[in-house]
Amino acid sequence: MKMDHKKAKILALKKWKTGSFSISVFGSILAGTNTMLFRHFLLLCCFSIAASSGAQIPKGALSLWLSADSGVVSTASGVQEWKDRSGRGLHARTITSKAPALVPSGQNGRPTVRFNGVDNGMVTPPCATFPGKRGTVVVVTRCSGRSATSGVGYNNFIATYHGKRARAVWQFGTYEKNFSFYDGIGGRLTHAGSEVIGEWELLTLVRYDDSLMCLYRGGRRLHDFQVADVVPDTNSLKIGFNGKLSEDSIPEVLNGEIAEILVYDRVLDENELALVHGYLSQKWGLALASPPVWQRWWFYALLVTATVAITIWLTKRIAFQKLRKRLQKLEKQAAVEAERYRISRDMHDEIGSGLTHIALLSELIQTQQKRDEELQKDVGTISASARKLVESMSEIIWTLNPQNDTLENLLAYLREQTGRYFEPFALDYAIQFPDNLPPISLTDEERRNLFLTAKEALHNALKHSGATKVLLRIVYQESRVHFYIEDNGRGFDKAKARPGSNGLKIMERRMTDMGGGFAITTLPTGTVVHFYFLPHGLRAAAATTYFTSAGKKH
Repeated sequence: MKMDHKKAKILALKKWKTGSFSISVFGSILAGTNTMLFRHFLLLCCFSIAASSGAQIPKGALSLWLSADSGVVSTASGVQEWKDRSGRGLHARTITSKAPALVPSGQNGRPTVRFNGVDNGMVTPPCATFPGKRGTVVVVTRCSGRSATSGVGYNNFIATYHGKRARAVWQFGTYEKNFSFYDGIGGRLTHAGSEVIGEWELLTLVRYDDSLMCLYRGGRRLHDFQVADVVPDTNSLKIGFNGKLSEDSIPEVLNGEIAEILVYDRVLDENELALVHGYLSQKWGLALASPPVWQRWWFYALLVTATVAITIWLTKRIAFQKLRKRLQKLEKQAAVEAERYRISRDMHDEIGSGLTHIALLSELIQTQQKRDEELQKDVGTISASARKLVESMSEIIWTLNPQNDTLENLLAYLREQTGRYFEPFALDYAIQFPDNLPPISLTDEERRNLFLTAKEALHNALKHSGATKVLLRIVYQESRVHFYIEDNGRGFDKAKARPGSNGLKIMERRMTDMGGGFAITTLPTGTVVHFYFLPHGLRAAAATTYFTSAGKKH
């Protein structure tokens, strides 16, 4: 009975979509209709099936292609021939007394060729493997146990090695947990990975140059290793064993199965290897190895995130550095402006007032008729004002000189000025400085504040205390520099200080502005002025010995 034309078409389409298109369906369709449409449909299906079975792999330089699901000639006694699908005609034939077995559903519902580990082996016609010392070998295989003919249990997948003859031959196989490539010299590739026994493996060997090969396992590159720099001979390929029966026994027979073998006469690039691995993985139901960390999507996402974060951080840091430099520049400009203002104020307060005083006295001398005694007194006043003016000018110039930026220079200057100050007067004075002070840098403001505070304390001891002895003492203790001006005068009552006298307040303000401290201890037997500061300019330099001066009496 003929099948209805429309019904047959629908059935064929449904089975095509579900992937269960079979030869029986094709027969039914052909029996139901002879129209040209279904002839074309059949041809299209056949082409698609053929394309799906092998169009995914590169065909260039493919010298051997043995696939257990196509071209295996098997009889009741086992596999007699395994046809080469590469077009080179390198069909493998069984040469042992017992043939390998065809397992109909060996892996993923597809047939595989089973070698018994004792006396199975197949051989191809002679061919040149790794011509030009380049090439690629791909094997889909599984070991079921140790080889019975090998003393170490070695299972051979594919080889050109055939006995004791010293020729440029090779073989590729496995121990229980190690893979090995023997290059005819003694080289060995070892990979201690997961259990090999009982697992299907997708293994790839690539020879990149004269002496470098690489092993891929499950599509992932695992290990590079060195091989002998020799030109391989033209030999027959041994499938499932590596022995020449006419010369010796069968030394190493595979105890396991082979599903597919691909041999290329050139190096496949990474894209081509990915195509081959993807095709074999899908065909034989094998999971590809996870890519290394640096090839996973989350690693790229993390890398991009880290790059963006680092870029943002660097951008902010560069902007912050620029801003800080700009602020430092503005701070320096502000400091320069403040220093200019201070200099101008000092020039106005000291030099300006002194010159004004001299000018007024000079005008009075010119406009008033005075006796010689009065005239001499006025001239003396002018002279004193001029000396004071010169002294003030010298002090300002000294504080502005950048060469005087150390505590050592300040103490030397203070010693010199103290000597000049007390020398005309009949009292004892002494200066005691420590022999070992660390090298300390001072700013212009620090030098000026310290000097003027010490000068004011010495002036008060000379003019107001009635002392006969004055001691200037410097102590370095707990990273602080302490100044002591001590006298044996009558002391004073701080609560009864002269109205309008701001000297003590100014001294205290100078030190607090520097982050230091100021204190006065006064008794009827004498006064001690104590001020200190914490140096910010400690420098790593050699120790310097400072001077010590004894008192002088006139």
